[in-house]
Amino acid sequence: MKKEAAKRGVQVMGSEIVGLVPLEALIQTGTYYADGKKLDEKSLVDLSIEKLGLSELNHFHKNEKIIDYMI
Repeated sequence: MKKEAAKRGVQVMGSEIVGLVPLEALIQTGTYYADGKKLDEKSLVDLSIEKLGLSELNHFHKNEKIIDYMI
């Protein structure tokens, strides 16, 4: 995403998920960005939110946007 924006001379300010996201998707994303560190679920989700820029535009409400937390 950042590479494509740079090609066009713009900067990515954040991202947004429209609808709900599965917890496993954020855990996998957090694991990728954890770079081999063993983190708990909350830390992985928080890392995903940070690295994806999900709270840059609007606050990302975990309890309202993650399917598994809604059930």
